[in-house]
Amino acid sequence: MKNGGSSTKAGGGLNRTQEKLLKLLAVQHERVLSCFRSWDSDMDGHISRREFHKALPVVGVVAEKETIDNLYATIDYAHEGRVHWKHMERVLKWAASSKRSNVIKVDFDEEFDAAPLHTQIRDALVANAARVMDLFRELDPNMDGIITKREFEEALPLLGMAPPRETVLLLFESFDVDGSGSIDFHEFYRLLRRADANADAGRKKRTKAHDEDDEELVSISALKRDVLRECSKLKPVSKADNDIRGAAPNFLASAHLSPHLSPIGEGASPA
Repeated sequence: MKNGGSSTKAGGGLNRTQEKLLKLLAVQHERVLSCFRSWDSDMDGHISRREFHKALPVVGVVAEKETIDNLYATIDYAHEGRVHWKHMERVLKWAASSKRSNVIKVDFDEEFDAAPLHTQIRDALVANAARVMDLFRELDPNMDGIITKREFEEALPLLGMAPPRETVLLLFESFDVDGSGSIDFHEFYRLLRRADANADAGRKKRTKAHDEDDEELVSISALKRDVLRECSKLKPVSKADNDIRGAAPNFLASAHLSPHLSPIGEGASPA
């Protein structure tokens, strides 16, 4: 069974409908954030789901409740029921900075012999390195060039993938080559580029093998055409030739050697 972005194993992240809503909010992110700050009665710096719903009509954005809830859940990656307004600000600025879609479309293979889910997600990140790096660059709150586990977990749902936490941690560890618990931004980029180069080399190798198979098939087809063309040049067998060929077996069958005679070349002399 193959599941797409709505897979129970890897789905739950940003989809195209949520992304459209996010970009509408991103266009006027300063006004949206101003609403959140003014409603922060307890001054804890967090935005509740209720406050998120309340802000949309104020800025002239209308959407279905389910879509709003799903978008909030994507931003609230840890399902805490609250989102810090600083994180909301980074998400909105990231959405506003890109005109293209940032959702990575991928079908996750859940067959028993398929690659582990974290490996499939890694391959998807490698294939979309540019948009992945754009997101991590925007989500780096203190601009220290370090990607923490929390930042890594925040990013995946915004790219359209929300796998179980244990899968996220396995994926994080595959990039955390020195086991420090964080990923250097530039090293992360090099790892993505290196993996992409290896994947590209593999694709070229498979393409070359496929082309060689095609050339072999073409050669066989050409050989068949040549044989047929040469056969078409052969003249029909005449009746006289058929009579000679028919007489040859009879002549050979009637010819015999005397047991007292030796073949020429073994001491016998011709008669």
